[in-house]
Amino acid sequence: QIDGERNDVQINPIATCLRGPFAVLGRPGIALDQLQQLGGEGVGLFGGQLHRRGGELAGAVAKLPRPLVFTNGCFDILHAGHVRYLEKARSFGDCLVLGLNTDASVRGNKGPARPINGELDRAEVVGALKAVDYVVLFGEKTAETIIAKVRPDVYVKGGDYTLETLPEAKIVQSYGGRVEFVQMVAGRSTTNVIKKIEQLQEQEGEA
Repeated sequence: QIDGERNDVQINPIATCLRGPFAVLGRPGIALDQLQQLGGEGVGLFGGQLHRRGGELAGAVAKLPRPLVFTNGCFDILHAGHVRYLEKARSFGDCLVLGLNTDASVRGNKGPARPINGELDRAEVVGALKAVDYVVLFGEKTAETIIAKVRPDVYVKGGDYTLETLPEAKIVQSYGGRVEFVQMVAGRSTTNVIKKIEQLQEQEGEA
């Protein structure tokens, strides 16, 4: 299920894969209303190619260049910290697939006030970055299920995690993949951006 009301703009392909709550975006553009017209159970788009009955995420990923890198997050209000993180993640391989939390999963992780930007907007913005080859929407609290399907050679997360605190690490290690941690840029976060906006609003209200 894909949340969002935009259907009049050209965006990257979006569709639900056969098994699991995944929506996949690739580089070629297609209008959301066109995609919805394709409709039907078992229809998926990956890299602009239409897959029916058997076009699962794992099968589509198998065609991507290796080493394949995977990372995930909310990427709500894009900032320099995000850009540097994704550029570093991409440097670990030949293709970067980004798992993007759906609006519902962001609310579950961060509370009812988030996200600020809807999943389709977030996907379009982060998918436009040079470092990102594909964006995959997923609606679960962690990325364990989708990682088990994608089976990346390298899984990248922020330096605030460790192998012990990262639930996805055991899955990656179980098939011989490796986990890399990238240090976050100090002071750069969506939370800080929101706080700064709120402070400015308070100052304007007091003026």
